[in-house]
Amino acid sequence: MADRCKQVVIFGHSFVTHFESFLESSPTRWNLGLDTDRFSVHLHGIRGLTLKDARLYSADKGLEGADLVIIDIGSNDVADPAVDCNRVAIRLVAFAEYVLYGLEAKSVVLSFGGRTHE
Repeated sequence: MADRCKQVVIFGHSFVTHFESFLESSPTRWNLGLDTDRFSVHLHGIRGLTLKDARLYSADKGLEGADLVIIDIGSNDVADPAVDCNRVAIRLVAFAEYVLYGLEAKSVVLSFGGRTHE
């Protein structure tokens, strides 16, 4: 019996949206260059998304039951110098636990792209 195709989801804010545009600009980048018989990669980016945003928990349908969810979120939060970074970290872990245990994703990876304050 053949293995089923592994579902990979990259979820986050505008960085993911821009990454999706980059991947779509070249056929060799599509599906991250992974074998489409073994992996199906989906990107879901929401511009301006923060860990306090109500859209965070309403956009979870594509994450449910995925084999791997890569979450790239939080840099919009810490771009505000008044934000408590400890609270951002707690919210990030809470969302990852929701995806892992509530939506029953098999694995979750947290990715955090930094920004500089100007």
